[in-house]
Amino acid sequence: EREKEREREKDREKEGERERQKEREKEMEKEKETEKEREKGKDKEKEKERGKERAKERDPKAVAKDAGEAEDGAEEKGGSEPPAAGGSATSGHAYFVNAYNRRREERAKAEEAKKREVEGSKRGGDQQRREEERKRAELLQQMEQMRQEEEEERRQMEELKRRAEDRKKREEEFQRRIAEAGLQPVEPKQDTSKNAEGINKHDEAPARGKASKEKPTGDDERGEKHDRKGGDRVRAGEKEKEREK
Repeated sequence: EREKEREREKDREKEGERERQKEREKEMEKEKETEKEREKGKDKEKEKERGKERAKERDPKAVAKDAGEAEDGAEEKGGSEPPAAGGSATSGHAYFVNAYNRRREERAKAEEAKKREVEGSKRGGDQQRREEERKRAELLQQMEQMRQEEEEERRQMEELKRRAEDRKKREEEFQRRIAEAGLQPVEPKQDTSKNAEGINKHDEAPARGKASKEKPTGDDERGEKHDRKGGDRVRAGEKEKEREK
């Protein structure tokens, strides 16, 4: 299936390439047609020019007429002196040459002015671009500073959280130790002396330890209060006393 899909993809690419080739050929045909039209237009212009030249050669008055029309156009544009009235073809040609040179100079001046304008705008654009880059650098620096401050705050918060957890663990450890110390029964010392009733004092130790050290838990079904860790030992002592009685 993958091979078939690749083959179909290749076929689609080939088809697309053929379509693009057809489009390029159409564009080339259009360009050729346009070029032919331009050539035809140029040929028509050349034919008109040749017709005018032939008419001037046949009728010298046409030269003077053309010179007068050129003079009127030059006066409207503030041009130079027109050829003398009734001037020959040579004077008309010189006038047209001068007019062409004048137009070329004016075009050169206009291009130079445009070039200076472009250079000025380019310098202004460079200055504006440098200002924008400076502002962008300042913004980036501020963003980096804010990021560092945020990172520092986050680190401090993590440190405070870690300290709180450590303190909580220590408190739990202390509570556990306190509970162990409070619930752990104290082993009585073996004392062989007797009390007023003649009972050995070490026989009273379990009862005293029970009364003084045990905390009430309510775990014993008989209602006896004993410690969770020392309860078995206390109960064993009580059973021993029961047997002795």
